[in-house]
Amino acid sequence: MRTIATFALGLLAGVTVTARAQEAESPRTGISILPAEIASHAFAEGVPDLQFELAWEWQALVCHKKCELKSVKLLMTPALVQPYDGEVMPGHVYTIDRKLDAQPLVLMRELPDGVRTRPETYLHAGMEKYPPSSTPGTMEIDIPVPGEPARIVPRYARQSDNSDLFNVYLETKGRSQLLARIHVDVVAGPSGMARGPQLLRWAGDLDGDGKLDLIMNLSSRYGEDAAATLFLSSAAKPGEMVGMAAGFRYWPVGNPGC
Repeated sequence: MRTIATFALGLLAGVTVTARAQEAESPRTGISILPAEIASHAFAEGVPDLQFELAWEWQALVCHKKCELKSVKLLMTPALVQPYDGEVMPGHVYTIDRKLDAQPLVLMRELPDGVRTRPETYLHAGMEKYPPSSTPGTMEIDIPVPGEPARIVPRYARQSDNSDLFNVYLETKGRSQLLARIHVDVVAGPSGMARGPQLLRWAGDLDGDGKLDLIMNLSSRYGEDAAATLFLSSAAKPGEMVGMAAGFRYWPVGNPGC
């Protein structure tokens, strides 16, 4: 089942797709991505049925001494999940079927040809802290890409209705691409947003074309929801550096959101 179908079936259970910054559309690559915390103790009370199948093979991105893709399957234990306001619904507690060297960053399915078992990696969230930014005191992240340096640059903005948001850009010396618009939650505020390794989960070359790819957590309520978005250079449209290849976001149905 493709990612877009998973989102459609899971929408009422709290699953949404992270839209492209420029166009409100879902990716068409057929790739699926899942934040690894869905299969951890953080969701021990279960997640509403996401329409996954036991036979599916996932690639876990594990970063210990090096980053590797390791084949895993999701074990699914039936559970009843209690929404904050509503009747219980069927779901599962997810676990990974094998012991890994470290907690995976994400799980992915249907990755394109050319993906290597050990993808070239520049930054990964297992580092806990990234090298100091060239602009201290900001949320900007320098990515040590060979040749022309690249940066992740969140910029504060305000809409015409006075709602606050961050525009998140991928920038090089001569190019800039808007990746996402993150609405600033009035409850959590910017202090609760993903930043550093929380915001940029991984940067490297995943699809094997020698160009930068990104895995990001575009969340304004970090720690309360689970989100992951995959950007691939091979999915870029003309004029883009990367294109959105897969996205997943889950807001726990038992969380009132305040």
